[in-house]
Amino acid sequence: MKQTRNKLMLNVRVILILILLIPLLSFNISSNKENSEIWNNLSAKDQEFLDKVQRKAFDYFWDGFDPVTGLIADNSRGRRTSIANSGFGLSAFCIGVDRGWVSRNEAYDRI
Repeated sequence: MKQTRNKLMLNVRVILILILLIPLLSFNISSNKENSEIWNNLSAKDQEFLDKVQRKAFDYFWDGFDPVTGLIADNSRGRRTSIANSGFGLSAFCIGVDRGWVSRNEAYDRI
């Protein structure tokens, strides 16, 4: 049981790290002309992989939202929440609107 919990916590940490890194990498790459050419020339497989990772990260925050408290669960069991995780969730909601995964009104209703 402890081993399962450790794996779960590792998965949560990996998702959070990816959520933080992907937008930063996207911003840095697109802000530099030479790097944006590289970014635009990614293979379809690489682009598909990044899209899946970004969507899974968004879904984690979207599905973990508690409509009663307005907080987002820190783990998949939904037992704990934190202000930090809710802050990450707010960013994820904005990205979800930008990517077309949810409407602006849907995201607004959760804020």
